[in-house]
Amino acid sequence: MTLPHRKATRLVCAISAALLLGACATNSLRLDYAQDVAAQGQAAATAADAFLDTVEDARIAANVELAASDPNCLPRIAHVRMAPDLSQTGPDGTLVRGWLCASGAEPGTVPLSMVPPGREFEPTLQLIAALGAYSEAIAHILAEDGSEQGERFGETLALLQAAAGTMGALGGDAGRVVPAADDPRFEAIQGFVAFVSELASEQRKVDQLRTLIASPEGSAELAGQVQDHLIRWDTARRSDLALQATLASSVMSQAFRAEPPAPPETRRELITAYYARERGAREEMRAYSVLGALFTDLARADSDMRRVLAEDPDLTPAERTEVARALQRRVAQAFETATALLTAF
Repeated sequence: MTLPHRKATRLVCAISAALLLGACATNSLRLDYAQDVAAQGQAAATAADAFLDTVEDARIAANVELAASDPNCLPRIAHVRMAPDLSQTGPDGTLVRGWLCASGAEPGTVPLSMVPPGREFEPTLQLIAALGAYSEAIAHILAEDGSEQGERFGETLALLQAAAGTMGALGGDAGRVVPAADDPRFEAIQGFVAFVSELASEQRKVDQLRTLIASPEGSAELAGQVQDHLIRWDTARRSDLALQATLASSVMSQAFRAEPPAPPETRRELITAYYARERGAREEMRAYSVLGALFTDLARADSDMRRVLAEDPDLTPAERTEVARALQRRVAQAFETATALLTAF
């Protein structure tokens, strides 16, 4: 090996080693975790927004049942009896006005708003929007493509080749200064630039993620705050579903106890509707469990991302194994790139 060749070898290996030490293989793990947070955060925000629709649907359905069950349950404020009076029946045995709601505030009643909870959702919707923005910010950071630098090198070289060709046409010999497009040095340098840029891009992304999680928009409590709001709304939704079930059961029971008995067709319709409502209520009751699990996974992923973004993270054994594998892959890629660059000159 000639002296210049040995010097080139040492230079390439030194550059590669410096790059590997400077761009820690842990960055690969950090970005993988950030990708999980971005995907899960966007999914959780979308699911939370849809869940609020089911909360509003349950409230509206309960209000409709109230108004239909007793004319005293007014469209805006209903003074619902804590112990409905099933003894208030008409000559035909059906329940009459006042059995469920009083005409105004009186002892033994609770006021219930019959207005859908649109405005009440605003604080929750703002938190959901913040969670969506946080997830989108992470996705935007991760979207940077480190290979663009290699492509830019190729574009720059093409411009240099064009300029050299023009100079040669004007009578100079500048065309020899810039390698041709099929010159092996061009491909080797482009690959090396792309590799360097990929490592630098990873570090830039990690730095930007650290800045993001340190900002108010990247609050570690954000997912938990959204979940707290959703738990309260789920409690309200369950209460509305229970109210619907209670009203349906009361009306059905009264119809079956009426004298003379309600016609078979009426009884059949009531019992069919009751069973259908019970089945629907069971499915609705399970709705939040899926959403809750989604937020639990998001909180865990976000916590893991924040942990590994630290300068000297406390990695689990599995994470250390993954980092070691990433380092092995990166060493192999570095030496392949270095060898290509070395043999091209």
